[in-house]
Amino acid sequence: MNKYLAGAGALALMAAPAIAQDEPEEVQDNFGASVSALAQGQRDGETKGIGAQVSAEAKARAEARRAARGEGEDGGEAAASAEIEDEAVTGRTNANAGSAAAQAELVAAARGENSAAKDNAGAVAELRAARSGRESGADARTAVADARTAAADGRQIAADARAAASQAREQAQAIRDIVRSARRGRGG
Repeated sequence: MNKYLAGAGALALMAAPAIAQDEPEEVQDNFGASVSALAQGQRDGETKGIGAQVSAEAKARAEARRAARGEGEDGGEAAASAEIEDEAVTGRTNANAGSAAAQAELVAAARGENSAAKDNAGAVAELRAARSGRESGADARTAVADARTAAADGRQIAADARAAASQAREQAQAIRDIVRSARRGRGG
C-alpha cells in the first residue's frame, strides 16, 4: 500500500507543474508587463533583443510624465543634467557617504537634535517661544478687555455712589427742615 501512495505522490508532484503551465496568466497593465510581453513575442533566432523598442517605450513614458508635470522637453532635464555633472562624485566618495561611520554620525546628530528637543533648546525652543508669545498676546488682549469692562463697571458704581450721596444729602436736608419746624419757639 505504501508503494502505491509513494508512486501517487510522485505522480502528483510531476503533474502539478504541467497543470500549472496550462492555466492562463493574468495580464498586468504596467511597464514591466509590456516589456515582458514584447520580449516573449520576439523570441526567435534572428532578433538579438528588444532594446530599441524598450528604449522607445521608456522615452514615450518619460515624455508622458513630463507632459503631465507641465515641463518642457528640454527645460527640466537640461538643468538637472547640468547639476548632476557639477555634483558628480567619485565612487569612493559616494561609498564613504553610505559607510557605517557616516551613518553613525547621522544617528549621533539626530540624537543631538532629539535631546535638544527634549531639553527645549534650538528650533523647538524657538517654536515654543513663538507659540507662548502668541498665547501671551491673546492672554494680554483678554486681560485688557477684562480691565476695560472692570473700569466701566467701576465708573458706573462711582456714578451710583454719587447719586446715592446726593439723595442722602437731600434726605438729610429734609430731616433738618422737619426738625427745625418741629422745635418749639420757632415759627412753624
